[in-house]
Amino acid sequence: MAECAAVTDQNNAQQCPICIDILKKPRSLPCLHSFCESCLGDYIGSVFKRKPGLASSFPCPSCRADTNLPCDVDLIADCGKSIAEKFPINADIPTMESEKSKTCDICNARGLVSVVASSWCQDCEELLCDNCKEYHQSIKISKGHKVVQIDEVHEGTQHQFSSRCSYHRMTDVTFYCFSHEKPCCVKCAATKHRVCDTVEELNTILQDPGLPGKYREIHNELICIQSDLNIVLQNREQNVARLGEQHLEIKEKLTCLQTTIVKHVQNMLSDALSKINNEREQETATIQRDTDWIRDHHKLVSRLLSKAETTEGSELCKFLTYRKMQRNMASMKTELPGKLVNMYDCNLEFVPDESLTDFLQQISKFGSVSVKKESCKYYLSSNTARQQTYDVIPVSSFKVSLLGEMTQPLIRSILFLEDDTLLIFDAKNKSLKIYDKKGALQRRVFTRGYPGFLTRMHGKRYAVTEPELCEIDVYEISNEITLISTIKSPHGVLGIAFLNDVFILTCKDHVCVLDQRGECLQYMDKNSRGESMFSSAHYMISDALNNVIYISDYGSNKVFSFKQHPTSKYLKQEPLHIYSHHQLRTPCGIAVDKFGNLLVCGNASGNVHLFDREGSHLKIICSKITGPLSLEFDSCYDRLVLSVNSAPFKIHVFKTS
Repeated sequence: MAECAAVTDQNNAQQCPICIDILKKPRSLPCLHSFCESCLGDYIGSVFKRKPGLASSFPCPSCRADTNLPCDVDLIADCGKSIAEKFPINADIPTMESEKSKTCDICNARGLVSVVASSWCQDCEELLCDNCKEYHQSIKISKGHKVVQIDEVHEGTQHQFSSRCSYHRMTDVTFYCFSHEKPCCVKCAATKHRVCDTVEELNTILQDPGLPGKYREIHNELICIQSDLNIVLQNREQNVARLGEQHLEIKEKLTCLQTTIVKHVQNMLSDALSKINNEREQETATIQRDTDWIRDHHKLVSRLLSKAETTEGSELCKFLTYRKMQRNMASMKTELPGKLVNMYDCNLEFVPDESLTDFLQQISKFGSVSVKKESCKYYLSSNTARQQTYDVIPVSSFKVSLLGEMTQPLIRSILFLEDDTLLIFDAKNKSLKIYDKKGALQRRVFTRGYPGFLTRMHGKRYAVTEPELCEIDVYEISNEITLISTIKSPHGVLGIAFLNDVFILTCKDHVCVLDQRGECLQYMDKNSRGESMFSSAHYMISDALNNVIYISDYGSNKVFSFKQHPTSKYLKQEPLHIYSHHQLRTPCGIAVDKFGNLLVCGNASGNVHLFDREGSHLKIICSKITGPLSLEFDSCYDRLVLSVNSAPFKIHVFKTS
C-alpha cells in the first residue's frame, strides 16, 4: 500500500494540473506549482484576454495565488507563450521525455525491463523496441497500426489517432458518427452506422472555419473548470482545517468549564469543612468547660471525703467540719442539676444541599454537540447554471405614467426601500419621488438643488448629493420624506456611498472619504505610484459584507473596486480589481448580486455586463438598450430594475430567477 501511494504521489508530481498529462517543459511559478510551458502560455494568454486592464499579475491555476509577471516582460510585444518561457524550468521533475524513452512496454510485460523503446504505436498506445516493432508490424491484427519514432512522441503525437478504420485496417476513415462519437470508414458508414442520423464526412467537419475557435473555447473552459475545482478543493481543505480549529476551541471551552466546576466544588467543599470544623471547635469548647467544672467539684468532693475519714480533735472541731461539708454538699446538690440541664450530647451531621443532589441527578452531560451545515457559496467561472440566471430579456416595463410624460427626465439613481417601493430622482423638477409596486406615486419632496446621486445609510435614512451646492442632504423616509441634516463637503460631490459610518464621494478626478460631520478623512486622486486613477468618476456602490467600494469611471471605461479598512475607514490606494471589456463604454450604474457578481451599465455601448468579483468578464446579459443608466436589485434579488436616459424614459424590470 505504501509503495502504491508513493507511485501515486510521484505521478501527481509529474502531472500538469491544466492538461492532466505528464509535464512537458515544466515551468515553475513562485508558489512552486509547475505546468507545461505551452499550457501555462495558453492560460496566461486567456487571463489577459479576459482582463486587459490587469496586466501586472495573474492567479496561479492551482492555488489562485497572485503571481507577478517577470520584470523583463514586454506587455505589448510578449504573448502568453513568451511570458511562460520567462518562468524558470523545474529540472527536479522528470519530464515526459525521460519517462517515455526508457523501456519497451511489451518487453516490460515479459519481464525484460532494460530494453530501450524506439517507437510508439498510436493504435495500441504502447512503446516498442526495434524487435517488438518488427513483430508488431508483421502480424495480421496489428499490421495496419500507425507506428512512429519515439522522437515524435516527445512532440505530443501520442495523442494522434490512427487514420485507419478499426474494423477495416486497410481502409482510411472518411466519416464521423456523432451518435457513437467515433470515426469510421465508408464501409462502416454504410453498414454499422446506416441508421444513425448524424454521420458526416470528415473533410466537411475539418474544413469548418469555426473549428479552431471551438478548440480554444473547450481549452479555456477546461482551464476554468480546473480552476474551479481548485477553488472547491481549497474550500474543502479550509473546512477540514476549520473543523480542527473549532474542535480545539470547544475542547478548550470544556476544559475551562471543567476547571470552573471543579474549582467551584472545591470552594464549596472548603466552606463546608470550615463550617464543620467551627461547629466542632465551638461544641468541644463548651464540653471542655463542663468537664473542667465537674473535675473541680470532683476534687472538692474527694478532699471533703478524705477529711471526713481522717477528722480528729475535739467534738466541737468534728462538728464544725461536718457542718462545712454539709454546706458544700448542699451547694453541689443545688448546682449539679442546673448544670446537667445545660449539658448536651453533641453529634456532627452533614446533609447535602438539595440543589447539589438535584444537580447530580439531573445533569448527566456537559452539553450537546451538533454540526451546523450551510450551503457552500462558490463563485465559479464555469458555473453555467448560475450564469443562465441572467439569460433574460425585459419582461415588463415599470409603467409609471408620470415618468412617461416627462419631456427631459433624468433618472440617475434608483433605490428600493424596505417595502420594495421605488425611490427615484426627477432631475427636471428637482424632487425625490416614491412609487409603489404598481407604479403609482405615493410621496414626493422637492430637493434644494439639482439632485445628484442617492445612497442608503442605515435604518430609514438616505443621503442625497447636491452637486450645485457641494452638499449632502440626509433624509428620513417613513410616512413622510423629512430632511434631517445637511453636510457641507470640502470637495466637489457627485457619486456617493455609505460604508462603516462614513461617506465616500466621487467628483470626476478624485474620491474622498467624509465623516458625518463633513470632515475629510481621505482625499485620493492618485495611486501609490503617483499616477492619476480617475478622469470622470461618477457612479459608485458599496458592498458592506466585504468592505468594498465600486466606482465607475466614464473616461477610462473601467470600474474600480477598493478595499476599505474597517477601523481607519481609509480606502487602499491600489484598486482591488479592475472591471473592463472592449464592449463596455461609459460605465454608469453598478449593482452587486447575491453571488457577489458585478453588473455594470454601459451607457454609450447600450448594454449591461456581468463580471465575477475578481474582474473576469462572464457575459453581456442584455444589449441594444439605448442609454442604460442605473441598476438596482430588490431585497430578494428577484427583480433587477434598470433606468435609461433616452425616450421613452421607461424603467425596465428584468426577471433574475
